[in-house]
Amino acid sequence: MKIYDKAPTYTIREMKEQKDLIRYKVTYEIATSILELSLLIGCFYGLLMLLVESKLL
Repeated sequence: MKIYDKAPTYTIREMKEQKDLIRYKVTYEIATSILELSLLIGCFYGLLMLLVESKLL
């Protein structure tokens, strides 16, 4: 028995499922990073408006 006989073999369906899973993970990471960035920008904007309203700037 050769070494490459023990290599894991995947069916086309399993490969498509893995590809879809990776695509969903990447999409999730991008969406959460955009959401975090927008929340951060919103917080800074809110602080800036608060400082402007209290005439500290």
